[in-house]
Amino acid sequence: MSVPRATSAGVSSEKLATEYRLSITPRRTTGNLIERKKKEEEQSETVVDLDEIREFRPRYKWINTEDLDREFNHYNFDSDEDDTEDNSNTSNLSQQSYLAVCRELKLTPIKHIYTGLATKQIVLKNQRLTLKDTRACTISLVKNVNVESLCLDANELGCRGAAIIASLIPQKLELIELKLTNNVLGSRGAQTLCEELVNNTIIRTVDLSGNDFTEDDAVYFKELLEENNSISDMNLSHNNFQEIGGKIIAEGLVKNDFLKVLDLSWNHLRMAGAIALGAAFKENSTLEVFRVGWNGFHLRGCIALGQSLSENNTLIELDLTCNRITDLCLGQLLKAFHTNNTLKILKLPLNQISPRGGEIIIKMVEKHTSLALELVDLGTQSVLESFPVQATELKEKRGIKFIHGPILRKGISFDSQVQEEKSDSLDTEDPFLVLMVYMRLQNLRLLELFSNMDRDASKSVSRTEFKQGMVKVNIPLSDWQLDKLISKLDNDRDGDVDFSELVQGQRDYKTETYEKGVVEGEETDVQRVSRKIEALMKKRFLMRKF
Repeated sequence: MSVPRATSAGVSSEKLATEYRLSITPRRTTGNLIERKKKEEEQSETVVDLDEIREFRPRYKWINTEDLDREFNHYNFDSDEDDTEDNSNTSNLSQQSYLAVCRELKLTPIKHIYTGLATKQIVLKNQRLTLKDTRACTISLVKNVNVESLCLDANELGCRGAAIIASLIPQKLELIELKLTNNVLGSRGAQTLCEELVNNTIIRTVDLSGNDFTEDDAVYFKELLEENNSISDMNLSHNNFQEIGGKIIAEGLVKNDFLKVLDLSWNHLRMAGAIALGAAFKENSTLEVFRVGWNGFHLRGCIALGQSLSENNTLIELDLTCNRITDLCLGQLLKAFHTNNTLKILKLPLNQISPRGGEIIIKMVEKHTSLALELVDLGTQSVLESFPVQATELKEKRGIKFIHGPILRKGISFDSQVQEEKSDSLDTEDPFLVLMVYMRLQNLRLLELFSNMDRDASKSVSRTEFKQGMVKVNIPLSDWQLDKLISKLDNDRDGDVDFSELVQGQRDYKTETYEKGVVEGEETDVQRVSRKIEALMKKRFLMRKF
């Protein structure tokens, strides 16, 4: 490298230093190499050929990777080079093949891979494997007859790593379990893996949770569910299939006749997705365990599940943890047990079920003696004082175990006998405003609320029916406040509450709320009532989170 020199006395030292810095070739540091590699991957529209991958290995300051002349798909596993042990032992041969590939790729062998080749499983988590690490592992597995389970969780394999694993699937005939959770596989990774798994008849367990799959990727798993006849346990939790993806997966589930365990927790299914998956059990006759926690099934999903499970005779475990299930939703779900005699485990933790919800379940179990229930899990849900006694009797007589939270002793209720603090009292508030705010906080819709009270579909309910409906949804209003509310809604003074009157009341409430001015620094009526209801619900264990 030539160093600039001053040609005349007029050249300043600062200018000379600047020219010198510019003449230096930039250092190939770890940081800029990784950044360059990321940009190349982002700009690439297609998966790069596996044999042309030149991956920088972060654990070294610098590796001079030369062109790889060997065709890895035809790697010579029978080579005697540097063999120090008997090659008749397949595990030794596989381990020696792994070491040979590591030498070829200039890699440091990973102990867990090397030792795992002599056992039934390779477990390598949170190691941030490079593509060459992954390639070396798959090459050594091709003719390995020991390993049946491959777990590479949380290694940031990406779509290229997924392509390498996919190339192993048709060659590794002993592999029955594949776990690739939290590897940022994305859409291209989903497509690549599903294309190989469709025709595979060996693998039984697939765990692809937490891989950034979206609703557009659901079509790949739909085809996998429709065509594959070997996978019995599939975990697709912690992705982002949403409503449309839920509907598409439900279509594949209807046509599947082999899957026994499906986990779709944390996928934002909600509404249409929840309804479609709930309805799928009318036709699916093989699934035994269904986990859909944290998906917002709420009322519509519970209605669909209740209707389907009344006809289903295969499901054994249903996990509905944190699905915005209220007493109203619970009633729809439990309709399934009028005819269902196969479900053994029902999990309902972290829902908005009231303490009276436990009694609803107890009465249902006592009424139907042919139930197969063995466990009802309410998590930390509070129950009334009579619940543990009844649960103990059912456990002794029929072997049904109940899990629940705190016990509410006598004197703790929502009626007028409860002496609430003045700051949280709702006695002075407009009962209709309390109703509207409570429905918003509980995610209740006016039509669903009224339909549950209007059994004969007459669009009108009596004073008694309206009161009973309010009690079922645990509205925090006393008897005299409910009477005041009914009087306000009964415009024609016929003693009944019509749906049209309820709708008009909601419109008036919205108009009054929007037209009323907001004074800066002052609490509005809606804010004040919301605060009081939230405080009351948290105290009485009816609502966990707002």
